[in-house]
Parts: sequence; structure tokens; C-alpha cells
Amino acid sequence: MSKPLTKEFLISKGKCCGKQCQNCPYIPKYTKGSTQIEEEIKLLDELLDDVESGKLTLGFSAHKCYMNKDHKITNHITWIHDDELKKYLVLRGLASKVDRAVQKG
Repeated sequence: MSKPLTKEFLISKGKCCGKQCQNCPYIPKYTKGSTQIEEEIKLLDELLDDVESGKLTLGFSAHKCYMNKDHKITNHITWIHDDELKKYLVLRGLASKVDRAVQKG
């Protein structure tokens, strides 16, 4: 019995071979020719965290993301522009202010 190919090795190949490798890093999985790597797509909350921490700078670009965990499970990918991320950051800030007010309440 042979060892499964490592994720790193499969990424180095540049695309999915379609042979249902155990550590297939591509989306959609096991689809010959797929080049999108799983880690490149984050949840919306993770993108917002990256902006707040300074790991991601907003400009004039768009990002692939999952809007929520259910979308990640079903591989429902959404493109979100930096302008939309700014709006979500504002809403996130407002929500945290409301939560603090309710806790004091």
C-alpha cells in the first residue's frame, strides 16, 4: 500500500489530476484541471479579521470568499469587492457597539 501524496506535493503540480488523491487541496475536489487551492478562499469573517489586523489592505480589488460556514460546506463561493468589505467592517463595528450596550443594559 502506497503512502498518500502530500498536500505540498499536489500543490507543486499546479492543478488537480482528478484521481481522488486523499490530500487533494483543490476546489472543487477531484476535478481534473482545477487550480484553485482550498486555503485561498476564506470565510467573510476571516477576511474582515485580516483587514482589521493589517494582513489585508483594502484598495480596488475583489476576493473570493465564503459568506458563512454553510457556504463553505457547499462550496458556494462569492466574489466580494473591497468596497463591500468596508461596509461589512462598519456593520461589524456597529454590532459590537450594540452588544456592549446590551450587556451594560
